[in-house]
Amino acid sequence: MTDKPSEERTTPPVAEVESNESLLKKIEVAQPMTVEERVQQEEARQNRKRHYAGGGADDIDWEDGQERVRRSGPSWFLIGSGAMALLLILAGGLFYVKNLTPGESSKKTVVGGDAEAKKKLDEILDIDRDDSYLNEEGIDTTILEVDEYSNFDLMKAETTARNFLNSSTVTERSRFIREPERVRALMLKFYEGEDIEPEGFGNLDKTRVGYQGNLLTATAQTADFLDYPIAIERIGDGEKAVYQVDWESWVGYSDFSPEQMRLEKPTDPFEMRVIVSHGSYYNYGFSDDEEWACYRLSVSDTAYSFLGYAKRNSKADQRLMNVLKNQNSDHYLLKVRYPKKARSKDQLEIVEAISRGWVKSIDLEKSYE
Repeated sequence: MTDKPSEERTTPPVAEVESNESLLKKIEVAQPMTVEERVQQEEARQNRKRHYAGGGADDIDWEDGQERVRRSGPSWFLIGSGAMALLLILAGGLFYVKNLTPGESSKKTVVGGDAEAKKKLDEILDIDRDDSYLNEEGIDTTILEVDEYSNFDLMKAETTARNFLNSSTVTERSRFIREPERVRALMLKFYEGEDIEPEGFGNLDKTRVGYQGNLLTATAQTADFLDYPIAIERIGDGEKAVYQVDWESWVGYSDFSPEQMRLEKPTDPFEMRVIVSHGSYYNYGFSDDEEWACYRLSVSDTAYSFLGYAKRNSKADQRLMNVLKNQNSDHYLLKVRYPKKARSKDQLEIVEAISRGWVKSIDLEKSYE
C-alpha cells in the first residue's frame, strides 16, 4: 500500500522534470502529521518501553545478531523456577513489588549488595536441579541470570536515575551521563542553553530489568507519573562501580532537528534516532524500486516523518528487513544524508544502519562482528 501523509493529501504522479515550487510542496512527505497520525504516534510513544533499545526493559536487543535478553522477575517463572523466585522474594526484596508509589519505592527497596540477599543467592546456586533448567547448549541459564544480576547494584543505579531526572542544569546532569565530555556539548545544543526543566524522579521499576554486558535498562517513572525506559551503564566493578545514564537514547537525540534537516538538507552523513517502518513511496532520485528499498522514518515526539532509502540488499537494507520481518516498526539509530541537489526535503539516503535501538555501543566495530 503506497504511503500517504493523509487521506487529504494525495500523491501526484512521478514527473521527470518539475520546477513548480508549489507542486514540490504538495509532494513533500514530511509535512506535519494529521490528527489521526499524531494519535497513532502518541500510542506508539506510550508503548515505547516495549520497543526501546530493540525490545524493552524485559526484551532487549542491544546489538544486532544477538539473542534477546530476558532478565526480569517474571522470567524465573518462565523457566520453571518457582522455588527460586520465592527465595528471591524472601531475600530482602531483590525486586520491587510492581506498581509501588514513588513514596514507597525509596523506603522499601533492598537490592543488590545487601548481605542477606547475597546469602540467599548463594543458597540458590546450591539447589539441586533437573535438566529442565538447561538450555539447548546444556548451560544452566538460571545460574547465568543470577550471576549477571549480581554484577549490578540497583540501588546505585536508582540513585543515578534520581539525580539525573532531578537535575535542573546541563552542568549538574552531565555528572550522571555516559561520555560526559562528548555529550555535554550535545546537551547544550538540545536544551538550547544551560537550564533544564527537570522531569523529576518517581521510581525505578526493578521488576522488569534487562542486562547486556555493562548496560542495564529499566522503567523510570517521572514526577508526572509517566513511564519511560532508561538505559544505564555500569563503569567499573564491585563497590567502586559507578552508574551513568545514556542521555542520547533518553531524549532520542539526532544530529539535526527535523526543521533543520528540511531547511539545510545536509549532504554529509549524520545520525538520526528514529522509529523505522516499511514505506512504499518512490519519486525523484529514489524512483526505482528495484534499486532502492523504502522505509518510513518517524521522529519521536515531533510532528514529522521522513522517507529513507537503502540500496537493495545492502547491509543497511538487510539489517532493517530482518528487524521488520516480524513486526511493523522498531527503534533504530541510522546514519543518513540528503542526495546532492535534493529536490525533496523529506527523502534521505540511508547510509548505515548503526544499531537496533537507540543505545549506541561505544565499540561499534565490535558490535558489527
